Amino acid sequence: MVINPLNLLIGHLESQGVLSSKKLKQVLQKVDRKNFVPENLKAMAYSDQALPLTAGQTISQPTTVVFMLERLKVEPGQKILDIGAGSGWASCILGELAGDKGEVFAYEINKEVGKLGEKNVKEFGLKNIHYFITDAAKAWQKNAPYDRIHSAAAFEKIPEDLKQALKIGGILVAPTADGYMRKITRVAKDEFKEEKYYGFVFVPFI
Repeated sequence: MVINPLNLLIGHLESQGVLSSKKLKQVLQKVDRKNFVPENLKAMAYSDQALPLTAGQTISQPTTVVFMLERLKVEPGQKILDIGAGSGWASCILGELAGDKGEVFAYEINKEVGKLGEKNVKEFGLKNIHYFITDAAKAWQKNAPYDRIHSAAAFEKIPEDLKQALKIGGILVAPTADGYMRKITRVAKDEFKEEKYYGFVFVPFI
């Protein structure tokens, strides 16, 4: 009996208590991480660790990606901002979760990584993902407000204008340089609820 290594990874994420959403599990099986890592690292694609891409950037550890996505709770039809899109793996997961009527606006500032991510997203074939190789901070207001905001780059402090780019009821999940993952929900026009989880290391937002 041949054991599918992708299913082993998904089983590991479930056993760790990180993955619980049935829909997210289905999407992880469809958006195969192996297609988003460099050729020389494909044998390690199903290991639960961050892997190098190029130019000092990485594709995040599956545990971390799934932890964030479980807290984002993406629904079909939502408009999503993806900051630090990198390899495009999380962007494509978000695109699948948002469905045909949803949209993902993905930004990567590093040109070398961006070319890889843009290629990966194009090859995956979802029409609802818009991948841009540019500075997210100069562009995120363009398509605001968003239902969900996901960042794979750590901020010193979550920017106020990024929080303002959320719809009422919208959720932002992003790391900060102090090692916390932050989930911010916009409860009302001037009211935000924050939850934080310690123990995460990300490349800094540039």
